[in-house]
Amino acid sequence: MKPAVSAAIVILSFGCGGGKFVVSDADIWRDGAALGGKYVQLVETQVSPKLLQPAAQQFAENCRAAEARAVARFRGEHPQSKDEGKRLGEKFELNAGCTVRMAFTAE
Repeated sequence: MKPAVSAAIVILSFGCGGGKFVVSDADIWRDGAALGGKYVQLVETQVSPKLLQPAAQQFAENCRAAEARAVARFRGEHPQSKDEGKRLGEKFELNAGCTVRMAFTAE
């Protein structure tokens, strides 16, 4: 008797805020990707030429700077919007640099 083999397909959705944002793998870090209708994703990177302080501290500072750049860029493109954005994720870059994904309401 042969054992029964069952296969499961797992679909991963990267989300934030209760699964509000579903992004395909190809668009996970793409700047300007549309996130389910009225939301837009902005991706910003802040890098440091050298590792000058503890990596965790420098990474946190770079993430805050990248987030601030994303908010400033969004406000420049949508001056009527009051949206502060929502950080969807971040990734570690060379020398504790940081790339952040932000979602904004593009109404």
